[in-house]
Amino acid sequence: MDKVIFLTSEDFIKINSELLKSTGFCLYFWRDTDKRFVRLDDLDFTILDENEPFSYDWFVGEKKDEKRVISHTKETLRREERKGLITLTYGGEDQYAIGATRYSADNSNVEKIVNRELNKLFKKYARKGVLESNGTANKITDNYYWTEKALSSGKNWRLFLGRGVREKCNSMPGFTPKP
Repeated sequence: MDKVIFLTSEDFIKINSELLKSTGFCLYFWRDTDKRFVRLDDLDFTILDENEPFSYDWFVGEKKDEKRVISHTKETLRREERKGLITLTYGGEDQYAIGATRYSADNSNVEKIVNRELNKLFKKYARKGVLESNGTANKITDNYYWTEKALSSGKNWRLFLGRGVREKCNSMPGFTPKP
């Protein structure tokens, strides 16, 4: 599974809260290299550093796999141990742009359930298809999603938000909705 959506932080919380509720799965996150993953019971950015929520690693998985997840730091959680977990990368926002949020996973029962539920949620809250800044479309961008709040924000849509010296690139046009 590989799904990409442009959304605001408010949409991120709404969609993922509904995803967790409908699947009964748990959300795990990591922030510091030397810290272990922890379960987050409510998707609420107020307990996190609001300036950098996109720097976190997030995983969605079954509660039965919790011991396997929380016993690791980012450095020790290998790819083969991620089987049955959905990697959730929040794209973030700054004053100029919204970064793409990505859901990815290898084939598993959890991936099939999450993929099915995301299809329902995206049908309910999002639209499909974007164009590159030069107006071209392709098979990949045809499968990107966007929300009305992302559109009404007036911000550029970037696959990756620039940080540091690259932050000024966020003010350049990125993706736009497909008509």
